Amino acid sequence: MLAALMLPEDRWQALLQNEEGPGGVHDLWAQDSAEAASLRARVAACVLRALKDCVEPRYSATTLDFDIEALRRAEASLTSGSHATPIEVINVATNRSP
Repeated sequence: MLAALMLPEDRWQALLQNEEGPGGVHDLWAQDSAEAASLRARVAACVLRALKDCVEPRYSATTLDFDIEALRRAEASLTSGSHATPIEVINVATNRSP
């Protein structure tokens, strides 16, 4: 889908007129052509940028040791009867997997 969104409008319209639509995007993606290589490179660059801009900051905000300690405290609070909820444990656990 990302590849289709990155196609120039005229190229997408040509695929639609040939009744290729999404299947045509797949065929284009799989071709051994300069156009296909360019499309694959643009999609890869888009995914890399999303990872760097959206995912990387989430994981670099804390250290692995901090996350492990936060998970230990959350799990301990469940057994001690404090106010932590299971969702808090899940939130800590999903922030980073060791």
